[in-house]
Order: sequence, then C-alpha cells, then structure tokens
Amino acid sequence: MKIDTETDVLDLLQPGCISERMLIGSDQIKQNGARFCEEMTKRLNLEIYRTALEAQKAADWYWMENQAERENPGSETCYIGTRVKLNRGSVQLMWYRNRTVPVDKAKPSGPRKVMSTYIQTKSSRKAGPQHYDMRTFKNEPGWAKEVIEKVEEIYRRVRKRIYRLQESKRHIKQYRLMLEQELNEQKYHEQ
Repeated sequence: MKIDTETDVLDLLQPGCISERMLIGSDQIKQNGARFCEEMTKRLNLEIYRTALEAQKAADWYWMENQAERENPGSETCYIGTRVKLNRGSVQLMWYRNRTVPVDKAKPSGPRKVMSTYIQTKSSRKAGPQHYDMRTFKNEPGWAKEVIEKVEEIYRRVRKRIYRLQESKRHIKQYRLMLEQELNEQKYHEQ
C-alpha cells in the first residue's frame, strides 16, 4: 500500500479500510516521516537563504549609499560597515567599525591598513533575536545614521524570520530523532 500522498492517507483513514491499514507496517510510516523531515529541512534551509538574500540587498544598498557619500565633496566620512555572513547554515547580520592603522608601526605616517572591530549586539525578550541599539551609531554623520537605521530595521525583521525558520528546523530535527529512536526500538524488539 502506498502512503505517499495526502489522498492515499485520507483514503486509508476511512472507517471501512481496516484490512488495507493492516498491510501497512509501522516502519513504512516512520520511514515516510523521516523522508518528510529531510525534505522539510532542505526547504527550510532554502527559505533561510532566500531571507538572507533580502538582508544582503539591504547591505548592498548601504554600501552604495556609503560610496556615493564618499564621492560627494565635503561629505562626512562614516567608518561603519556591514555584512551578511553565512556560517554553517546560520546567517549573521553584522555591523562593524573600521579604523586605519599604520602598516609599519615605526612609520606612523606611512601606508595604512584597515582594521575592523565588530559591534556587539543586544538581545532581549522584548526585542527578540539579536539587534543593534541605535545609540551605538549616535556619533555617525546624519546621512549614515539615517541609512543605518533603515538597514537595521530590515535586518531586525530578517533576524526574526530566520529565528522562526531555525526554530522550525530544530522541531523537525527533534521529530526525526523520535522517529529514528522508535524505528531502532522496533528493530530491537523484532530480533
């Protein structure tokens, strides 16, 4: 008996289908459940990456605005940067502060290199997943504060969505582990 589609299963749940239901093994049901978990995990990962794409678009917009201001004579420079980082299935939306340091400490007026320091996030039950306190950026030029605020608002929404998707992945994983444990116990008892 097939239990691959919703129609298959709904037909088998009809009161008059006792003999057909008896032909289906518990292991078959659990194996279908394990396949479901695998498919859902792949779909959730894809949605996490799609959501990260929205954050990357916001980061790109920030960098375009930053570049435009740098090319504008008389504009104040902003040393804040942002990036979207994928790290083993998770997504990090970060802000950092750049500074320049001499390449050779013996020649402070010589060539310089850029060093970045990541800005710490805040996390609270009220605000949800990690977020940046806008007071962190209070000393930045007006144009930068405005753009950072808009980008961080997008980041905030993206973080919440990704948090929910990752939460769903954890629940799917727990369900899959339950199915695997039941299958292993069933095999043990059949021996």
